[in-house]
Amino acid sequence: MIDNNESQTPSDSTAIPSAEPPATSPAPAGPVSGDGALDRLIGIFSAPGATFERIVARPSWALPFFLLVVAVGAAGFSVFSRVDDREMEQSLRKTMAEQAANLPSEQIDRIIPFQIKMMKITQTYGSIASISIYALIGVLFYWAIFRAFGANATFGQTFSVFIWGSVPMALKALIAIPVSLMRESIAFSESMTVVRANASFLVDPSSGGSKFLYGFLVALDLFAIWVLVLRLSGMRKLPGVSKNLATTVAVIAFVIYVLMAANNASKMV
Repeated sequence: MIDNNESQTPSDSTAIPSAEPPATSPAPAGPVSGDGALDRLIGIFSAPGATFERIVARPSWALPFFLLVVAVGAAGFSVFSRVDDREMEQSLRKTMAEQAANLPSEQIDRIIPFQIKMMKITQTYGSIASISIYALIGVLFYWAIFRAFGANATFGQTFSVFIWGSVPMALKALIAIPVSLMRESIAFSESMTVVRANASFLVDPSSGGSKFLYGFLVALDLFAIWVLVLRLSGMRKLPGVSKNLATTVAVIAFVIYVLMAANNASKMV
């Protein structure tokens, strides 16, 4: 006679399901899909906040730096190839006469041609050096202050945000190329206003208007303000950098830039 209790005992061969899911290997680390250099370039214009978050997470700078160098160099060549050397000489001679009244005319005659030559070389072929120096000084300014206030943002993160935030200046340079090529000649005093994205037309230094105010309006153009807005957005994404700190440092750096650019522009009038 078969025991009913034994007939109802589950078989030893029956597998009991495990409550834990099978172990999976972690996803390989790497760039997020849709986060390439071109994606970031588009994102700087369409969605800067989210783009800067990815830039801070995975810093990069090669593409925007390349664009800045090529665009600024090409714009410098196209503009200064149409600037009249005689008009440039008159402007430089007038500036030197105001700043160095005791300098002998013979010495001025020797200095002016050299200045013209060096200015054209710098504007055309010195874009790599000038942009590198500008970026290095600017990034060191931001990074040193951030670190002084306890932020743990790395130099690479700060450098990447700074360079990507400068992309509108490359766009301005690219616009300047066809605009300058459509003109037969460009006055030396207009070389900084080929792309008229400012209110410098409100002041006429040739008619007694303030040269510095004219230079200030030249420097305070829409592209410079655009760069400020982008850098504000990017610096706020850096680890340990508060919104107030990022805003304060960015505004101070912007004021310094505008004052320096205004001084340079006023000397070219």
